[in-house]
Amino acid sequence: MGLPGNRARHPIVQVDAFTTEAYGGNPCAVVLDADELSESAMQAIAREMNLSETAFVLRSDKADVRARYFTPSAEIPLAGHPTVATIHTLLGEGRLTAEGDLSVSLELQAGVVTVDVGRESNGRNRIIMSQKRPEFLRTYDWAAVLAAFGLDER
Repeated sequence: MGLPGNRARHPIVQVDAFTTEAYGGNPCAVVLDADELSESAMQAIAREMNLSETAFVLRSDKADVRARYFTPSAEIPLAGHPTVATIHTLLGEGRLTAEGDLSVSLELQAGVVTVDVGRESNGRNRIIMSQKRPEFLRTYDWAAVLAAFGLDER
């Protein structure tokens, strides 16, 4: 797939995350070999895919692999189902191998997270991502929050 005037090809896989049933779960497009794509090209592809998120897989000098996630309108720093879809695709394409348990470091816009892969008794992969510790950047007075929602303290 290439954009007009661009002859580069980038494999795209559509994955249904969080399900074992076809056409269930949460769909995500995963674009492989995306290192040469510009941010505007990634955004255009995500808009064309028109899914809640599209993941772009890139090389990383900080982790095992890097991914960038885009909605049809903007890049987002971190999300669960594109992480699961990305690792699932890399396993399915043979770019990651998990004979036993596997721990993958994944560089995202939000930072590096760890994704653990294990085998279920039915032979399917179990993909579990770590979450970054929450950051509370600001606290609000409870009365102001109540007022914002048209509530009072009764």
